[in-house]
Amino acid sequence: MDAFELAYRARVLDMRASPYDLSAFGYHPICIESPSGRAEYVRQQAAIAERAAAVRQALLTKCRALLETVGQSFNTRDRSQRCTSPAGCPA
Repeated sequence: MDAFELAYRARVLDMRASPYDLSAFGYHPICIESPSGRAEYVRQQAAIAERAAAVRQALLTKCRALLETVGQSFNTRDRSQRCTSPAGCPA
């Protein structure tokens, strides 16, 4: 959910900086042609990038934990359930 929310925020920022007037939809423009507008856009991009780093780290941590759990589960399974036939295992 964090990754989805972050992607949504990044897309909203891009739409606000686009040449289209989306204020009727609640997206007030960021005028990137002006120095103050460009600075605001860069500031918001930096905030998104900072949040993205935290989301990536959390996802990586969870994936590693999942892989460890799956690996432990596989290693502790009853060996009699594993196929050892050189001809292959029946489907």
